[in-house]
Amino acid sequence: EADEIGVLTAWINAGANTKQTVGQLAANDPVRAFLSKERSADSQVITYDFEPASAETVEKLNTPFRVIFPIANSSPALHTDFFVRQAYKQEQLGELSEIKDQLVALNLSNMPVKNEDLKTIGQFEQLEKLVLNNTDITDAALSNLQALTKLKSLSLSGTKQTKAGMAALAKLPALQEVFIWNTPISEAEVKELQKQYPAIRFEMGYVPTD
Repeated sequence: EADEIGVLTAWINAGANTKQTVGQLAANDPVRAFLSKERSADSQVITYDFEPASAETVEKLNTPFRVIFPIANSSPALHTDFFVRQAYKQEQLGELSEIKDQLVALNLSNMPVKNEDLKTIGQFEQLEKLVLNNTDITDAALSNLQALTKLKSLSLSGTKQTKAGMAALAKLPALQEVFIWNTPISEAEVKELQKQYPAIRFEMGYVPTD
């Protein structure tokens, strides 16, 4: 997208420093401005009883293209956003294992995430929200998410999901909504899915991006 190309260009023009963290960026840096605009904390206050990750760990994992922040002030629960498809590397996902006990929301929209990456994501057992819009995954790998017993919201819009693949999601006890806009799943199949899995709302309209 144009915004992502712009932030990538700004980063390259600034020297393409892969070790510089978000906190070290200047207040008027265009990369920092882009990330700040994209952030969106959950407005619903939820209390979590797990221990927070250390500030040093979060700061270490933050980069211009992977931003980690609390879902609310003073909350130990963390949200991670990935930006700029061209900057994505598979190992960046695995590095989040350092905050797997605090990670409740993960946005990989538009990243070149593949089926094998879902094995890594399936280890983030605190996840409540997962956005995989416009990634390269297929429904063959959705079974790798079955350990995500707290997952409430899953967005698969713009992927190659089929109606058959939704059976794997029915085993997720907390799942409330699945976004499947712009997938091979037809409106008629959505109606069938709603009857088959009444506890899950299958959405073909609004697509969350955070």
